[in-house]
Amino acid sequence: MDRWDVLSELAARQLGLLHIRQALAAGVARSTIYGQAERRGWELAQSRVLALPGMPWCWEREAGAAVLSLSPRALVARRSAAYLWGLIERTPRPIELVVPADRSVRAPSGCTVSRSTSLLRCDASMARGIPVTAVPRTLCDLASAPIGFDDLVESIAVAVQKRLVTLDEVRVYAERLGPFRGSVRAREAIEALSGRRTDSAAERALLTDLTVAGIPPDETLYPLHDETGRLVAVLDMVYLRAKVDVEVNGYAFHATPRQQARDDDRRNAILELGWFVLAISAHKILKSPEQAVAQVRRVLERRYRELGIE
Repeated sequence: MDRWDVLSELAARQLGLLHIRQALAAGVARSTIYGQAERRGWELAQSRVLALPGMPWCWEREAGAAVLSLSPRALVARRSAAYLWGLIERTPRPIELVVPADRSVRAPSGCTVSRSTSLLRCDASMARGIPVTAVPRTLCDLASAPIGFDDLVESIAVAVQKRLVTLDEVRVYAERLGPFRGSVRAREAIEALSGRRTDSAAERALLTDLTVAGIPPDETLYPLHDETGRLVAVLDMVYLRAKVDVEVNGYAFHATPRQQARDDDRRNAILELGWFVLAISAHKILKSPEQAVAQVRRVLERRYRELGIE
């Protein structure tokens, strides 16, 4: 088999990409690499990286070419790594790369490169065939990225739901890093997901805020029964005349099909009995309590008008 046939097979396993170092290892003379590649229709994707002809370009190939041009010890990182792991939906620009602090490199076109003193071998992994920071490292890096706190929590929750990592693994990794840029946000997000700052703390805070605002709920942990006497649900905070149930949603993992189906069944059963369910996130209660109280007040006023209650 011709050397370039072998290299084509190798490139096909690397998103259609090939580093000239790999061509040299296959026995192609350095002085002839680019000439032979051009005659076969290969393209220059990045410095020292060739691309198979005929393959459409996409974000993943761009990221693969960029990190391959800086290899070894270069990784796709931060939001770009989160996208490759499926933790965020929008393709990030520019493509973000990281290298060890002892390397000085020029950023490939369309990319940014950061140097890290804490980058270890265990921080390297593969996602979609591309060298990328491992999930715990990616999540900790996200904490210092320009994304909202809710988006950070969502990314960690998605990683746990996908079984890419456990919450304890993220916590241990963050502790190993010690103080780092974004460490406070990372710790808060982990605490939110672990339940330390979610349902119970948020429920107590909201109950206090509603009482101070002059609209305390009639009851908490109210058992709701249907016409046959069957217990339908235990409601968080209720306003009996308005038939309003205020539910506090923490950052528990309710995204699996089975969990989502149970949540939907419970909510639908409450609605069928004529109740209005107002769900407020624990994060909103703890970060913007005045907005949470205002939302409850608006719902109550609307329900009173709809039911003709003075």
